[in-house]
Amino acid sequence: MPKYERLLPPPARWSKEDDALVQKLFITGGYQACFAAFPNRSKIGVQKRIRKAKLTKRKFWTEKDDCYLSGSWGFISTTMIAKKLGRTLMAIQQRVNRLKLGTALKSEEGKEPELYEAAAKRTGYHKPTLERILKFSNVSIHRVQSRSPHYNGDLGRFYVYKEDVDSAITRWLSTEMVKPAARRHRVSSPLLMECLKRSGELDEKTMRMWPQWRVPTELIDRVIEEWKSKETLESASHRIGVMAATLKGWLEMYGVPIAPGKNFLNPSDVDRAVNAHLARTAGRCRKFTIKDTFIGAST
Repeated sequence: MPKYERLLPPPARWSKEDDALVQKLFITGGYQACFAAFPNRSKIGVQKRIRKAKLTKRKFWTEKDDCYLSGSWGFISTTMIAKKLGRTLMAIQQRVNRLKLGTALKSEEGKEPELYEAAAKRTGYHKPTLERILKFSNVSIHRVQSRSPHYNGDLGRFYVYKEDVDSAITRWLSTEMVKPAARRHRVSSPLLMECLKRSGELDEKTMRMWPQWRVPTELIDRVIEEWKSKETLESASHRIGVMAATLKGWLEMYGVPIAPGKNFLNPSDVDRAVNAHLARTAGRCRKFTIKDTFIGAST
């Protein structure tokens, strides 16, 4: 008794009727229709019979085809690649597996992917700078694993979406760091930092990034304008013509809050407190001369 026993009888030879059926089914339904019509035969045998009947011509892959496939895989759809190369989707997938290009990342709807190097060249930024800009806006940099013996570039390539890059650059340009902004407004950096902290519009994570703060330019301009419309206790005492400690007592007496450290006071609140003090102590306090004051205008 032989060591291995054949489980199924060998298939019969191909007859003329089988060849005619193959030709008819291949024209109407392709390979799948032929496979279904001959369940007792292997797919490879059916494919060989189809090629022997010259129903289709085998198209060999060239070096140019491999270069185009490895360069386009993961960036454009498989349908477009198949249309460009004149092949079926199954042929493209088989060649991808043979070249070990990996799994292609699907493009998001309404977004156009581009190579990271191309994005840096298009926007005019160096790649490290562009990486900082994208990280600032939490934009992901995708990696495509593709390799072929005919591709001489980097083994790991990166790509981004054009829309994400443009929005990240727009946000980056609408912000600036604290030190350049302070020089632009001709104020000190600690003063600008204090104004930004008092605005209450920055989170703790942003404030811990000093001196690499990137604050919206609109916010910086607004807090500087608010600061210019106010005055410190020292400047107010100089304007009124009294000691700073005396003015501080008057302000606390009439409900103007004075916090520890540097205070930015509203000139109208200062004038209101001084007017109230003068009206209460009329004729009983030492007279003093007020230079360049707004008291007369506020009464």
